[in-house]
Amino acid sequence: MSIGPDSRAYVIGLGRGIAVTTSSDGGHVWSSPVVLASNTAAYLMDKCTITADPSRAGFAYAVWQRFLTRRSGPPIESDTMLSISRDGGRHWSPPAVLLRHTKDAGDVTSQILADARHHRLFHLAYWQAGGFPGPGAAHLSLLLVQTSLDGGRTWSKSRRIARIETVGGNLGDPASGKVIRPGVPSFSLEPISGRLYAAWQDSRFSGGDVDQIALTSSRDGGRTWARPQRVDSGRHTLGIVPVVDAVAGRVAVSYYAVSSGRRNHDSQLWVATSERGAPSFKRRMVGRAFKLGDAPLLAGDPSLLVPPGLFLGDYSGLAIRAGRVYLAFATANSDNSNPTDIHFASAQLD
Repeated sequence: MSIGPDSRAYVIGLGRGIAVTTSSDGGHVWSSPVVLASNTAAYLMDKCTITADPSRAGFAYAVWQRFLTRRSGPPIESDTMLSISRDGGRHWSPPAVLLRHTKDAGDVTSQILADARHHRLFHLAYWQAGGFPGPGAAHLSLLLVQTSLDGGRTWSKSRRIARIETVGGNLGDPASGKVIRPGVPSFSLEPISGRLYAAWQDSRFSGGDVDQIALTSSRDGGRTWARPQRVDSGRHTLGIVPVVDAVAGRVAVSYYAVSSGRRNHDSQLWVATSERGAPSFKRRMVGRAFKLGDAPLLAGDPSLLVPPGLFLGDYSGLAIRAGRVYLAFATANSDNSNPTDIHFASAQLD
């Protein structure tokens, strides 16, 4: 979901294809869905995101991945598709290829970020070489960025942000021993300065043993990026499913952390915050601890490149507004008939 400057809400979803619906009255009434793309024998759609332009009412940008099916093996090549609305979601431009696949590789998930003050758009993407059960030491994964200075009509060539060094499909829960399905990267743009942020799971801080939370940023429109720094505390064994947001010089990253204590392997959502580019973070726990091993265990589907593992979701929700941080997130419980709960929390920023 994304909300424009005129308070119009845009929601994009995935079923048998990609569809968008909008609301102009706070969510009481929604428009009929507009289908942007449908699955076919040649293509499968996945991982859609939508961005309302913060400075131009009625403008919105939808991106998704179009995976190329194959006669044998999973669909490991994907094109990033872009469609633009200029009339509040009633009509959308024909889908166009924003980032084209290469041999056995493509974009897994991506997002458009709009820099209103500098009149530019960014496309940040998670590029991955093919393979099952997903990213890892054997498969090259990168974060990439593209820029548009003309409202999305033309785009620059992709530029590397960072290489993702992840354990991927071999990341294990220390308590249950079950494999954890990894989360996807998260991106944000600080609206005043235009500073870009990217957060993701990375094993570089553990010598390749487990994933933890990495963060990088760019002050010059994506041309250069800071060295990745670890966000989660050293007291934890691993960190998963990061989400980043930045407003008014403040940056916040939420993530799930698993304790390294011998007697207790509880998992818990944490949020780390930093102000004005400070290199250190203040961290706080959010909600109650839970057992990650109680989460749904997906079997995975090699034919569709769906990784297996304990699954709380690919994403959580995080937003900074008016000096507070707001979070929406999942936790696991021991009820096999209803193993996950969704929570909302907010806290004052220090």
